Amino acid sequence: MATIKDVAEAAGVSVATVSRAFKPNSRINRDTKETILRIAKRMNYQPKKYRSRQGNLCKFSMIGVIIACHNYPWFNRIMRGINSVMEAEDITPIIADTSENPNKDIICLNKMKNIVRGLIVVSSSELDNYCTNFLSEINETTPVVTMIRNTNIPRIDSIKINGFRPTYDAINLLIENGHRHIGIINGPMVFKPSFDRFAAYTEALKRHNIPIRNEYICYSDFNEDNAYKHALGLIKSNPRLTAIFAANTVIARGCLRAFEKCGLKVPDDIAFISYGDDFSFGLNSIGITVVSDPDYDIGVMAAKLLLRRMKQPLHRKNDSHERIEVTPQIILRGSEVFPKNKKRS
Repeated sequence: MATIKDVAEAAGVSVATVSRAFKPNSRINRDTKETILRIAKRMNYQPKKYRSRQGNLCKFSMIGVIIACHNYPWFNRIMRGINSVMEAEDITPIIADTSENPNKDIICLNKMKNIVRGLIVVSSSELDNYCTNFLSEINETTPVVTMIRNTNIPRIDSIKINGFRPTYDAINLLIENGHRHIGIINGPMVFKPSFDRFAAYTEALKRHNIPIRNEYICYSDFNEDNAYKHALGLIKSNPRLTAIFAANTVIARGCLRAFEKCGLKVPDDIAFISYGDDFSFGLNSIGITVVSDPDYDIGVMAAKLLLRRMKQPLHRKNDSHERIEVTPQIILRGSEVFPKNKKRS
């Protein structure tokens, strides 16, 4: 017996498009729909029928949240924001962790699209064209909101973080405090946020005519143990360093472990700024200056965007899209000052 995948391959379309062709009110090209139905009839394919009552109950009581990032404290704050909006509507978010694996993105989206009323995609990696097109097709019948990355998909609402400006301000703050030897441990440059933070770092140094030294620049993945190793190498190979900027909280935790291993105290021996806040960074014994994303507020905004789309009639869901950009703030806790145990250049 033919499957939906067989029909999709014969028609040269995606599985999602075949599924939509059998729905009476779906937005699909008329010729495409007729072609799919003709091929399905020839192949003796019939879509599976589910009890409509159960399906409607699911769609009105749940939304899906796709998360692909291991930075769980950051994601927990976003989820609190999402929950604060959805609980008032008696809607329960269900979470799928794809572990930064694009194939899992597709699998989770395909499983969720038929059992939830809407989707929030919090992706830590840039989706490829196939995933992007798949999201666009899902958005025709099940509204989608993207967050952090993949924020330029046509007709899909999104929330973007402007990480360049606060990173630039953070490096500039270090320079104003007398630092001339500033290291950075960045994320992989295949991710746009990593590229933005590196661009902000170099731009701030150029503005003050400070040389950009390759030996002061490290690239780590978002893994604490690897960040720890990179930080150790950076510290031991560059004794003139007076400050380090960490690209996110996972990298920051690895750096703090490296400081402890080397017997360095912040800020007496080295200055330190983290992109992203952690509950422990604000403790009096640590006091780490951070670039802080409004994580809770982002979750609230995403939930409200999705809720508004879910309440719209089907024919109006994709008439336009909304782009929201948020700018993080710098929280000063004293770790940006010039180390008292270092000599100024």
